[in-house]
Amino acid sequence: MDEIVKLRAKHKARIEELKKRRTDIIAENARLDAENVARVAKSEQDSRQPQNDFLFEKPTNLPDFVLDRAV
Repeated sequence: MDEIVKLRAKHKARIEELKKRRTDIIAENARLDAENVARVAKSEQDSRQPQNDFLFEKPTNLPDFVLDRAV
């Protein structure tokens, strides 16, 4: 009988430990979800902005006749 009481106490402590870990994991997942939402939003915002504007500028080190052929 004494052994059963000890096992119950041990199992109860383990269950409480697992409940706490579960709560910690839920909180961590919520934090990571928020970070991911922010990253996606930033990525979408960045993708809407024009990039590489310098590609449309005339290179300064090439003669005009070379540029005329490229266009």
